[in-house]
Amino acid sequence: MRLGAADPLEQAAEHARARDDAGSGVGERVIRRAIAGHRPSGGKSPLVRISGAPLRAWNRAIAGAPPAGSERLDGRGPGEAAEDRSLMSRWGRAIGAAGMLAVALLAGAVPRSRAAEPTVVLPELPIEVAFGGSPWSIPVPVRPGGDFALEVHVAPSPDWSPRNQAIGITLYQPNGGFVRASASYWDGWYTVIVASRRGQPAEVVTRALCPAGTPGFKEGFRLRVVREGARVTAAIDGAAPIQADALAEPPIAVALEVECFDPIRPATCRVARVTHESLRPGTPPGADPTGWIVFSRTVASDGQRRYHLFLTREDGSAARQLTTGAFDARAPAFSPDGKAIAYEGHEGERSDIYVVPVEGGTPTRVTTTGDCRAPRWSPDGKHLIYARVNPQGARLYLAPAASGGQDREVAVAFGNCGDLAPDATEIASAHLVKVQDQVVWRLILTPRGERSDPARFRWFYVIPDRSVAVRSLDWSPDGRQILFTVAWSGGSHVRVVTSDGKIPREFPLQRGALLGRPRDACWSPDGEAILYVASLRQRGTNGELYVMDRDGRRTRLLLEPEGDADYTDPDWWRPGYVAPLSDGTRIVLLNGRYVVKSSRPQLIPLNIATDRDFRLEVEVLPNPAYTPRRQAIGISVRMRGSEVYAGYLDYPDSPLPRQPRTESIPYLQIKGRTGLSATYANLGSLPLGPEAPTFASGFLLVVTRRGPELSVTVDGREVYTLAAVLHPVEQVRLLVESSEVEESPLIVVRKIVYRPLGPGGPAP
Repeated sequence: MRLGAADPLEQAAEHARARDDAGSGVGERVIRRAIAGHRPSGGKSPLVRISGAPLRAWNRAIAGAPPAGSERLDGRGPGEAAEDRSLMSRWGRAIGAAGMLAVALLAGAVPRSRAAEPTVVLPELPIEVAFGGSPWSIPVPVRPGGDFALEVHVAPSPDWSPRNQAIGITLYQPNGGFVRASASYWDGWYTVIVASRRGQPAEVVTRALCPAGTPGFKEGFRLRVVREGARVTAAIDGAAPIQADALAEPPIAVALEVECFDPIRPATCRVARVTHESLRPGTPPGADPTGWIVFSRTVASDGQRRYHLFLTREDGSAARQLTTGAFDARAPAFSPDGKAIAYEGHEGERSDIYVVPVEGGTPTRVTTTGDCRAPRWSPDGKHLIYARVNPQGARLYLAPAASGGQDREVAVAFGNCGDLAPDATEIASAHLVKVQDQVVWRLILTPRGERSDPARFRWFYVIPDRSVAVRSLDWSPDGRQILFTVAWSGGSHVRVVTSDGKIPREFPLQRGALLGRPRDACWSPDGEAILYVASLRQRGTNGELYVMDRDGRRTRLLLEPEGDADYTDPDWWRPGYVAPLSDGTRIVLLNGRYVVKSSRPQLIPLNIATDRDFRLEVEVLPNPAYTPRRQAIGISVRMRGSEVYAGYLDYPDSPLPRQPRTESIPYLQIKGRTGLSATYANLGSLPLGPEAPTFASGFLLVVTRRGPELSVTVDGREVYTLAAVLHPVEQVRLLVESSEVEESPLIVVRKIVYRPLGPGGPAP
């Protein structure tokens, strides 16, 4: 029996064909063979091959529900959905005995388990982007680890006229490059995969011309992009499929991007939604398996919605609840050693500071006045700094991190929230103050240990708007930048500013990301990433946790949100972090990556005291790809009219001119220059033995200044000392150089630890 075109089974076949995941037409052929009563050899039903969207369409049809995807791409689906339900309700009346037999066969052949429905990760987005500059970009709020499929549902634009534009999914890589799979109109309708190395223009890897009749921006379409290992595949409504093994590394972030190539007319389109389907779970690259993140999220407790603390690893795994009870726990902060967490506990209108072990247990109550909030640890882990806001004003206090610690609190600064500098010498805080006839927010710096005294602080940044609130200040690990949230009714954003008030920036920098109300940001322990809260998935005002790089350009979801839970107030900790101590020891540089491109040395200023002796410990990471070449790293000490350098030098000789070096020949070296000379003169050097470390193995370089003497050693081996600091020091810098320009070797400095010597510092 042949079924008519208006028959419900034929309609279901049409839906299955439209939603065929692979775009290969397998679902359509299988269903048509079932309708026609055809069986393959062996007598087994071909329906065992149905999976994904075709299977869901059949399951829904059998259940009398409209097939998945029956709504229009432009979002106007309820009327059509009602029509489909009416159609399904007439199924039993319209189908004959043979049709019922086909349904019975279907019911026996279709597996009972159903594939997980793709998750809508971005809702409707109207987009318009002009020619030139960077693409319009918004983070796709997914975890990029593992394999996954993304579908971009582009709504019809009846008024669209041909213009050169593209929409696609960009996969950012840890090496700074990216791979983008796009639907592109450029004097024709194409699927395209392009790739770019760090800082280089994108190049086409592969492309395919769509056959005639493939829907485009005018009709609306679905762009499906799949990542499976190194392979990226793309297709437009199943047409013009392409693939390329283009991913050198797993992606660290994913973005939806739109580009305009037409200098006259802007690129326009409307994205109805973006859906995500996990194909294989995996760990996001760059996640430290020993690092932990604490945050506050809502849970149901005693019939109420309360905030409690949760812990998770950096990759979003092993999440567990830390606090329970009839109270709210907010604003958690890791102790420097990672063994305890301070937080503000709310009971009714009262809030106090508590400390709980990371392993769980009974919290210790530090304050009792009921007006304390926003705790932060001192770098030595012995004290807490917190805010008290009451009718007398807003102040920051320092108290021992122990039971009854508030009995010994000391007022240290003005402000509603604050944070101690990594070297513990200053406190940054946000203070609402009236200046003449205007109420403004000031970010201020106050020397540590001083009582609240307007004469003692200096302001470095002003927000002239009393209708906003400043919260969640966080000092970068290198002590150079301060991250904070500016919030107002119905919105918020994250800003970063240097500690001298210069170079203010707003994060994230991707254009669409600001719609997600970014807030409550903190630095990663190495200063290379920022953890923050946003509402990109637009689950009402509820937040999710995201990680972006320190430049604010690449964002990934930290962990999948549960239900309608609100996530907020994150803090990040890793073991091995060298916390500043009371003797002034601190990190002055973290994760420096230096590509040596010429013989001219790179000089990186270090923020240390120049009027006292010091020791600098430079940790150089191994570079297995390193081949012997003339290359050096060390510490430069600049004085008035002269400069000296102490460091490590690899100075191999080739057996023949222009022949590659075969082995490293390392030295400890001290050299200098005077006046405007660009050339250093060798003041002295000490050759190291064949067992000495190299750039390939990595090493710890230690440079010490004691009065006029500079000493240098590598991994505690031989020490070379020379009296070379003969004038007052003006600046201390890291120096990286290579005298060979044919290649661009990479030197990665994990960290530089500064230890002051002499009065106030550790014993030499």
